[in-house]
Amino acid sequence: ANLAVGGLTALGAFIGAVFSAHAIRVSDTLTTADRVGQSIATGAGFVESLGGLLSISGDITNLVKVGISPAESWIGKASEALWASSNVGDKIAFGGGVLGVVAGTAKTVASGIQEVRSISNRIDVHDARKTIKEKEKQGQQLTDDEKQLKLFLNHQARTANREIVSATIGMVTGIMTTVAGGLAMSGYLAPIGALVGLATLTVDLIHKGCSYAAKKADHKKTVDEFLQTDSLVHLVKSDQTHPLHDKIEAMKESDLKSAVREEALAMLGFVSYEQCYKDICIDMATLLYNKVFVDNPQDPNVADYEKAISSMGMKIKKPVTANDEPKPTIEDMVAKMTE
Repeated sequence: ANLAVGGLTALGAFIGAVFSAHAIRVSDTLTTADRVGQSIATGAGFVESLGGLLSISGDITNLVKVGISPAESWIGKASEALWASSNVGDKIAFGGGVLGVVAGTAKTVASGIQEVRSISNRIDVHDARKTIKEKEKQGQQLTDDEKQLKLFLNHQARTANREIVSATIGMVTGIMTTVAGGLAMSGYLAPIGALVGLATLTVDLIHKGCSYAAKKADHKKTVDEFLQTDSLVHLVKSDQTHPLHDKIEAMKESDLKSAVREEALAMLGFVSYEQCYKDICIDMATLLYNKVFVDNPQDPNVADYEKAISSMGMKIKKPVTANDEPKPTIEDMVAKMTE
């Protein structure tokens, strides 16, 4: 059981570390806190993976020691002094436990940094919404740019909330990893540590699956807000000549909404909502870039667009000389929104 858990832990941690490393591909445009947090998370994943491998090695060593009789095997005879002087397998497993404690502590710290940054991102969203909310409160019509900014900020608010939940779960699994490593170090309680490690891996897998599903649902929600799918559904219900009208009674509301969405996407030339979402992200990034770096810098509302960029955890670097490139670029922002 310990071997299986150690193997799964090592594999899961390694995969997680690879994904964390991949997420730093726009690191030169991220804030220092975000870069530090992601770097710690990546390092913790590799350390945890190594700890799992050491635990496996220790268990295998102990199995080999039990299975080889020093009196009957030349391997046993050659290593008899080593076996007698020290319990190599337990020491290797102890090293794995130490790395588990280190990795768990690092994961907890990284998740704590992520949670603080996500809360900060949510505050940036709130600040960037002030002008739009004030205009809506006064019954004023939003400009096309403000409507697009509102769409972006709705998306960012959901992203920040999702990341706060993810960070909280990350702190919990980090603490669980630390506990599992401590139990592995004790030797006698190693089997309990293996169970805690298995529970941690299970929570991590469930969390990653739910997080992926939530991210896809948010993409679909953003597309629906862009298409105004709810309004289109209402029009379909009231239009007796529409091809879907006769099928409405036999359809679930979710199926009807999906059919209307697919129809609207096809009319705009998109083959999927993900393709449409990518196009929306490009438009959003282009708007933010132009408002902050290209258009009139004296525009009193430019601060809203700067806050919008900050809500992605990205720092703004305006060019000082003619050769300097503004950061983040449109490509950087699109990569961040679609990661």
